[in-house]
Amino acid sequence: MLYENQEVEFRAKVVKAPEERLSSTHHVVRPEFVSRGRVLLITKESGARYGDAVLVRGKLERPGVFEDFNYEAFLAKDGIYAI
Repeated sequence: MLYENQEVEFRAKVVKAPEERLSSTHHVVRPEFVSRGRVLLITKESGARYGDAVLVRGKLERPGVFEDFNYEAFLAKDGIYAI
């Protein structure tokens, strides 16, 4: 995966309503520099809402494959290829 485990900074648009979790918020964003594909952002705090433009800073990772669950395939069905 391009940029895997490297510090990145890019602009993106929130393309799905954020999901509040117990200790984090999940945002699905589409980076401006790609025509297809999405990134799942997991944040502790955020005021971002559906449709907002955001600046993303951090490391991109490929979703994991666990003993009995393929998280990468689970997210890929929704066009999400990085977290």
